[in-house]
Amino acid sequence: MPGEDVEQLRGRERVASRELPQLPVDGEKQVKGLLTYIDCAGKEMTLTLNAGGREMKFWAPTGDKILFVSFVPDLKVICGSQKTPGLVRVTYRPVSAGQGAERGEGEPVAVEYVKP
Repeated sequence: MPGEDVEQLRGRERVASRELPQLPVDGEKQVKGLLTYIDCAGKEMTLTLNAGGREMKFWAPTGDKILFVSFVPDLKVICGSQKTPGLVRVTYRPVSAGQGAERGEGEPVAVEYVKP
């Protein structure tokens, strides 16, 4: 449900603190922007990001494989509209030819909340 804490709602996301940022591997890409919405529909998860005025969507068939990392203290990740959109770096696997537009830019691997 929108507004609920992602961890309480699903119990499947992992939030960790690390000193080094996630590095893309095996064809993965990264983009930085404001995370404005997290759609938690069943097991699926869609992230909406505003990157330089462009809306980007990232779809995962199951949210339990997305690593959420925070370099920002007292962060609360919720499903639905983000009350204060956070600056994030999304590492993702790009959509390959033949995959539908509903998958957006690709499948998110990691979402790192970074300091502005």
